[in-house]
Amino acid sequence: MEEPRFTRRRHKVPCVFVLRVRDGQIIESRDYIDPIRTYTARGDLDRLIASLRKDVS
Repeated sequence: MEEPRFTRRRHKVPCVFVLRVRDGQIIESRDYIDPIRTYTARGDLDRLIASLRKDVS
């Protein structure tokens, strides 16, 4: 996979961040992000698809 391109464009991608807390301490954290929407928002969906096709061949 190619290196990500960084731009100053703003975009929003919905995600969920889940914390498990015990006795006031974070004991586990997970985040769930939709990668297709992330690449689409960044304008990189074509690059993602191209890189996946390379890996299949």
